[in-house]
Amino acid sequence: MNEPDAQLYFSYWGKVRPRPEGLAAYHLLVFHSLDVAACGRTLLKLPKFSLAPLAGDMGWPLPLVENICVAFLALHDLGKFARAFQNLAVNLSHDLVPFDLCKSYTQRHDTLGWLLWSSHLTDKFPGAHCTNSDEEFCEIWMRASAGHHGKPP
Repeated sequence: MNEPDAQLYFSYWGKVRPRPEGLAAYHLLVFHSLDVAACGRTLLKLPKFSLAPLAGDMGWPLPLVENICVAFLALHDLGKFARAFQNLAVNLSHDLVPFDLCKSYTQRHDTLGWLLWSSHLTDKFPGAHCTNSDEEFCEIWMRASAGHHGKPP
């Protein structure tokens, strides 16, 4: 990916909150995603959140399973990159993607994230075709990550 393409990631909001004048009214999506991954990484160090039983059942090293979990935590709001979602808050900043009249928000961002993953990203994700007991391992992780509002996509 070249640098101009990488800069596009910084054109999407992830959280919006009214703020006093002069302060940013939004938190960039790329930073929100990294925040969630960092919090998840910290939680995994607590005994209650340990993935050791899962790693043991799979016969995989615990650090690998933790890294996979954290990677999918970073993808939890992938659907917020959809222009339809970005249209939910207009005129936040000229630095963000502009409003697109052709896009309406008819599917939740969790479903949009799942659709983006399954139609465009699954083949590009390292290890996306690994399986565990004939189930699509990465598909299960992505469904759980994208469906973080309690309803699977």
